[in-house]
Order: sequence, then C-alpha cells, then structure tokens
Amino acid sequence: MNDYVLLKSLALISLLLLSIAASAAPKKKNRTYSPLLISLLESSGSVAPEYRYALLVTLERTNKSHFIYRKEIKAGIQISNNKKRISEKKFNQITSELLALGADKFKKEELPQEKIMGVSYNEFSFKREKNESHFYYLNKDLEKKNFKIKKEIIQIMKRIKT
Repeated sequence: MNDYVLLKSLALISLLLLSIAASAAPKKKNRTYSPLLISLLESSGSVAPEYRYALLVTLERTNKSHFIYRKEIKAGIQISNNKKRISEKKFNQITSELLALGADKFKKEELPQEKIMGVSYNEFSFKREKNESHFYYLNKDLEKKNFKIKKEIIQIMKRIKT
C-alpha cells in the first residue's frame, strides 16, 4: 500500500512540475507583418474560345500569414483555382528574387489608352502599404530587348505554384 501511495505522490509531483515548466516556458509570439500584395494577371483577350486563357498569380502577406493564390483557365476550362498558406521562408525567397530585379521600383502606370482588337493588356503589381509598383505589357513586349527585367519578373511569377 505504501508503494502505491508513493507512486501516486510521485506522479502528482511530476505532473505539477510539468505544468510549472510549461507555464514558465517562453510562449510563441504572434508575429505581425506589414501587408504586401504581388500579382500577375495575364489573359488572351477576345480570341477564339480554343485559344483563350487567363492566369492570375498572387503572392500575399497579411498581418498574420503568407499565401499563394493561383487561378488558371485554358480554352474555357479552369485548370487551377487554389489558395495555399506558405511558410515565411518560402515567401521571403520569392520576394527576394523579385526585389533583386527591382520589382518594387516601377512607376505606377495607367492603362494604355490604345485599344488593340483581340488583345488584352497584362499587368504586374507590387503593392506595399505606402507605395505601389505597377506595369502593363502585351505578350509581344516579352521579346523586346529592353523588356528583359520585366520578362524575368513575369517568369518568376508564372513559376509560382500552389
């Protein structure tokens, strides 16, 4: 009987010590982040249905977390429509690549006034709380030599998968 009481006492003391240690352990801090939204929107414009496509890729940092959103449509069929939480490390890796290319340094452009039949303007946007970098482009612009950096930015965004 004494062994039973002793074991019970040791178990209670162990539980008490564990609960004290758990309450004294440093708590995980809830980090808050400044919002950031990076997006690429590309579409075919008004062409024959079998050639229509649209792609929206968004990289987002909210106050509490990081997300990737990808929506893709080809020939009128939705290929993907996913939003996924990602690690801070992965988010920082992608944004570092974009920042190294100066993705946050473009002057915010207005939509060009010139309308081209059957062609849509595509756009890239990098929005922080206080500033926005933004440019429009046509697919044919991707072949221009002076478009090299913008093309690299677009390729990074297109590689992002959910």
